[in-house]
Amino acid sequence: MALTHWYYLLLPLVVFAVMSLLRFRGCNFHANQPDQYGTQVTMDGPIAWFRLEESPGETGADNTAGAPDGTYGTAPSPLGVGNPSWHSPGVSSTSLTLGIKDPDLVPLESQDPFDFSIAVAGAFVQVAPDAASLQNLTEFTVEGLVYPDWDTTALGNYYCVLELAARVLPATLKNQGFGLYAGPSDTTNLNSSYSWQVWMGNGTGFQRLEEIKPYTPNDPNNPNPGPIVEKDQVTYLAFTYSQSQGQAFLYLYTSDRDLDYVAYQLIFASYTPVTSAANTQGLHIGLTAEGPLFPPSPPTVVPFLYPFIGQMCNIAIYNKVLTQDTLRHHATIAFFVDSPG
Repeated sequence: MALTHWYYLLLPLVVFAVMSLLRFRGCNFHANQPDQYGTQVTMDGPIAWFRLEESPGETGADNTAGAPDGTYGTAPSPLGVGNPSWHSPGVSSTSLTLGIKDPDLVPLESQDPFDFSIAVAGAFVQVAPDAASLQNLTEFTVEGLVYPDWDTTALGNYYCVLELAARVLPATLKNQGFGLYAGPSDTTNLNSSYSWQVWMGNGTGFQRLEEIKPYTPNDPNNPNPGPIVEKDQVTYLAFTYSQSQGQAFLYLYTSDRDLDYVAYQLIFASYTPVTSAANTQGLHIGLTAEGPLFPPSPPTVVPFLYPFIGQMCNIAIYNKVLTQDTLRHHATIAFFVDSPG
């Protein structure tokens, strides 16, 4: 069928409408509307999404994606380091603070009256272990916004952003699930600087998925810094895992990071998801309740370990692998209501 002149008249309007709906990076059609980040996350359909925007005094963490909700908790003070071989930091006085606005973890959404975060130091959000939506994940994405606030010059510890892990008996250490951590960039060198890391269970143990090196791309005049932790920097974090494609990626973004250096492919490894038959404490945000990353095995009553020190919000999990373009868009609209350039 021949195209009429109406096609050419309407095409620009259609393109404009689609770009307005999807809010491509570089456009500013919605610059005066709040919660662009939340709108985009909703469009991409998470199975769990904890915005962590509750007011002081509330005890439940709303799951914007549906059930189940989470519960706020605080470990008893002081929170000890446990066995020194576990490399877990201690917290002399544990604390949980809700409703924080400064610093804003979605920096340019000041018009959103509910844009809050939480501060944790030995505190956490727990989601019940029988959450069916979080079981048997083999194609998934995890993302969130964090603000690390520990002393990054005190090296050698690990800090847990979140973990959904379990152990299959008779194992005494966790061997299922995944975790997002900060820790020594060189696992064999406790004096190495901190980096963001993915840890996963393979059925027999829990291991780190190392980044593929050398990093690419890498400009000799502007070296790729790797997934480094920057203290007191609002940081967008995400990782994806695809069992069918045999690929895993770690993503991060800060306001001063080169947009070419946001994606890090990880050395793929086998992975065993948490199942309904697993011995698990459920999803924990802010620390782990599943025991150490390293031997020896914990006591019968497993202690809280690896407390994150800092702020966090908008922790989301998807039962699909979001594309790099989608995650890059999430990151940029978190930092730029208008356009990064």
